[in-house]
Amino acid sequence: MIDIQSPITTEPENSQSTTALMQPASLCTQQLLFKDVTPESIQDVLPRCVERHLAPGDILLHRGDVNEHLYLILTGKVSIHLENLDDPSLTTLGAGECVGELSVFDGMPPCAYVKVVEPTILLVIPCDILWELVNASPVIARNLLYKLSRRMRSSNATLSDTLQVKDHFEQAANHDALTGLTNRRGLEVIFSSLNSPGRQAYLPLSIALIDIDHFKHFNDNYGHQAGDAVLATLGQHFKQHVRTHDVVARYGGEEFLIVLPSTALQPAIRVVDRLRQMIAHQRVQSEGQELPSVTFSAGLSEWSEEETLEQVIEAADTALYRAKKEGRNRVCW
Repeated sequence: MIDIQSPITTEPENSQSTTALMQPASLCTQQLLFKDVTPESIQDVLPRCVERHLAPGDILLHRGDVNEHLYLILTGKVSIHLENLDDPSLTTLGAGECVGELSVFDGMPPCAYVKVVEPTILLVIPCDILWELVNASPVIARNLLYKLSRRMRSSNATLSDTLQVKDHFEQAANHDALTGLTNRRGLEVIFSSLNSPGRQAYLPLSIALIDIDHFKHFNDNYGHQAGDAVLATLGQHFKQHVRTHDVVARYGGEEFLIVLPSTALQPAIRVVDRLRQMIAHQRVQSEGQELPSVTFSAGLSEWSEEETLEQVIEAADTALYRAKKEGRNRVCW
């Protein structure tokens, strides 16, 4: 344990008071920064550091401000906030952890806010004294490297978790909750990609608009849960019986849209008509009750290089209207 004679101290006058080092002996093996450090190697340097006493709510570091100190937390806890102090904390640091070391090493302002969570005592080490300590004891340099590597691993883990949460929310935002299919928002992302200069790679490409026949009948006669069961069953059936690179989306209400890349109109017609025949023999269950057979009408259009994507969808919608007008349960183009 480091045993350095403490200089004269003064009593704290407010929540952010600074005093001479009061209990240097407590900084020994209890603090990772000084682990395995011989007292003799730093006994002339450490007493020139001071303690700082902070109260909950005090701000130790401001993002973007100049910082020339490493702060070793002797007791207490601080929280780290990236963009705004009102945002949830990224992490909390307790006794034995360091704050502000990156600013000392690279000379750049802090990239986060540091806020005191509970009554905290810090050892304040100015940058010039820190380098004296490192020169006096290579063990301190080793301990600093260990701290930084552990902090980096923690940051990487936090980043990974954040990206997973982001992916989860993006998945939820781009997919229909009932059917699990791509929704209109997700289609906009896909359409943006299809409208790119490299769209020729997807051609020929066909689009099918599908509308469930007499869907209102299911809702009116069997309830909305039955209607939901029909939508979910058909959506999953479509997804299971097209290629993995085809896109099946819930376009709105009882309408579905299928994007068929690398598929000319005639093959696309055969695909959708096969789906139509399969659906006609598909039985939908809702709350233990078997519902009547379901049919759909579909309109198709092939995307030519001269057309915009909006024009292709409009053509498919016109063909869908004709399928309904001609008696439903059919595919038109």
